[in-house]
Amino acid sequence: MAPWAELNPGEGRFDQLGNSLLESSSEEGDDQEDEEGRCATDEESTEIAALRRRRAYIIAQLHNVGQSIRETEAEVLAGKCVPEISKRDLAPQDTVDESKTGSFLHAVNWSAGTDDGPGPKPLTDRAMDRARALLRLFDADGDGCLSFDEFRAYLVRLGRDKGKLGERLTTNREFWLSYVADQAGPPAAADVGGAVSFDGCLTQSGFVGHRRMVEADHPLEVDLLTMGLDLLPESLQRWLRVKNAFDRIDAEGVSAATERGERGAKSRGDYDGSVDRGEAQLLLADAGEVMSKLRVEEELTLATMHAKLMLEVVEERRKRNRLAHTQALSRSAVNDAQRIYRTAWLSWFMSGRAKEERETSWLEKNLIRLKTRLYRGFRACYSLVGRPRRVLEELVQQGLISCTSLILNPTGRFDDVTLYGVAANLLAPFKGSDARATLRAAIGDAEDDGSGFSVSLNFLHKGNGVWEERPGGELGGGLL
Repeated sequence: MAPWAELNPGEGRFDQLGNSLLESSSEEGDDQEDEEGRCATDEESTEIAALRRRRAYIIAQLHNVGQSIRETEAEVLAGKCVPEISKRDLAPQDTVDESKTGSFLHAVNWSAGTDDGPGPKPLTDRAMDRARALLRLFDADGDGCLSFDEFRAYLVRLGRDKGKLGERLTTNREFWLSYVADQAGPPAAADVGGAVSFDGCLTQSGFVGHRRMVEADHPLEVDLLTMGLDLLPESLQRWLRVKNAFDRIDAEGVSAATERGERGAKSRGDYDGSVDRGEAQLLLADAGEVMSKLRVEEELTLATMHAKLMLEVVEERRKRNRLAHTQALSRSAVNDAQRIYRTAWLSWFMSGRAKEERETSWLEKNLIRLKTRLYRGFRACYSLVGRPRRVLEELVQQGLISCTSLILNPTGRFDDVTLYGVAANLLAPFKGSDARATLRAAIGDAEDDGSGFSVSLNFLHKGNGVWEERPGGELGGGLL
């Protein structure tokens, strides 16, 4: 006859077996010190403590199995569940009562993860990363695991403290410990790390195992959204934050655009994927790291060394496998000492670099933050001032404005200025000036059919609406 046939779930035979083991363990513990009239050594005491913890875990498991069988027995008798395995799957000599067989088979099906029970569900690497983030949210003491009170707060916040199971998990610590140990698996050695630590806390691996068991009924995405956490992994969030910070500096590009004589080129989307080396401190500040100038130079040196190493690795990989997909990393990103390139920067920033903890005074940190915020404010003012100009250029390009007037630059000089519009409107800015006759002569007898034309002259604004043709001016093209 099968061993489970002798155990009547209603009589609590598992509980009796656990109590007998508990009594025997206490008697053995009392006799351990009196054996041969001496006290146990430190090594023996450690072994005894480990055996006691292991015995306590087995006792808790026996109580849990007994409780599970009693509950599933009641469900089978009430017709709420039908076992997946029939009596034909057992050995011929296992002729036992139908109710006892059903309770055992139901427990087997539940642990196997069939349709009759939840069972463990596979979690991707992203889901396990997010599960650890959920654990850290409720880890009040920051020890990397959940105690009974922290796990109870986790259930209360998610609204799972109701019902028979929820009430027992939030009120009975021993039941909670056996429950999470049963879901996550047996504990491992302390130096390896297990599902439940020896001090009675649920570790990260145990919490991931718990999430596997409840994934079918309570999806992880729903819990993350309920707690206001991002569904993206932290590494991807960091990558997006660093990339957006780089693109922001690249889009502003005040110094680089001015040196190339391309005023407003950055505002039109002419990004070259690089920023000036002197803007690295602002770039790091936008990425969430406050560093001094000396620290920034050290980080840039490390970034250059990393880019050179990655370039050698990529080239070696291309030689070995021509079909390998590798990210392009140009030599200019490595050899250019004045610019920082996006590909090399992101590759170094996300390479798991070991950041050394350095002591920085409170005053220095606040001065660095103030400096970067001033830089950011100046950039924002420049972008705000240039916004009307960009809007005007877009309206002209889209044809929504048929003519434009001259826009004064700081010096009042207009070199190769192109005027768009019809003849009548072109003469409007020059009323009462000496340049009106010159402009009319340049326009000539062009037919004013409303289609518009362009003419370019050089003028000098003397003030008070007086314009004078610049000597040596010649026709040309261009638009401010």
